[in-house]
Amino acid sequence: MGSRKKYLFKNNSNSKRQAVYVGKLHEWKHRVYNVYVRLQDIELRIASSATAYRTPPQLTEHVDPPPFSPAELDS
Repeated sequence: MGSRKKYLFKNNSNSKRQAVYVGKLHEWKHRVYNVYVRLQDIELRIASSATAYRTPPQLTEHVDPPPFSPAELDS
């Protein structure tokens, strides 16, 4: 037995009913959706990694003082 193909009937620009094969249409819809979801995931990972580089230094981090004081520069 052969598989039955699915057709969608719609009106074309000439007001005639036209049969459009939709067997592969659903498969392509799923493919496009999966690519869209993957791109969103990549975009979120890029955004979260970019904010990690922009965080200000923590107050608990040790910072060495300059080797001279500003008063020494004036004299």
